[in-house]
Amino acid sequence: MSKSTLRIAIAAVLLIIGAILVFGLMAAQVNREGKLLTEQIDVIAAQQSKESVYLRMQRMAEDSVGERETLRNYFLQGEGDSVDLLNHIDSLAYQTGLSLKTQGLDITTVDTSKWIEATFSIAGSREQVFRFVKILETMPYVHRLTKLSMKTVSSSEWEADVTIQVQVLEYGT
Repeated sequence: MSKSTLRIAIAAVLLIIGAILVFGLMAAQVNREGKLLTEQIDVIAAQQSKESVYLRMQRMAEDSVGERETLRNYFLQGEGDSVDLLNHIDSLAYQTGLSLKTQGLDITTVDTSKWIEATFSIAGSREQVFRFVKILETMPYVHRLTKLSMKTVSSSEWEADVTIQVQVLEYGT
């Protein structure tokens, strides 16, 4: 082999080795960039998922304003609303034709929920007392009658002691 052929062969081998190294470096760079791109796509997908959930929850909150307001009306908003409750029950007793005396008003806690507990003594005819108890049972509040005792005073007069609990709405406590 001549010297020039040997030089050309060595140059060709060096160029091929250089090309292989450059190709290997480019392949490694493409692999790194591909992994980075995959991570960024995952981050973007997670972000879009969060945004979608947020928008859906926001839309649901906006769509349920009326329903939440209706539900809120079934609870006493705070302990101070007990006066309104007593006035409401007093007006119901007056409309029914009963004599009503408030015996007690207290705040109780049952299973981490606050309840306003009111005790009443009512007097009237048997029909009036039964009708008033039914009215109390169907009031538009989250409530429960915890005590009811009735007795006859005379042939036309009945007395009843009623204890009712109405739940107090408390968010974030």
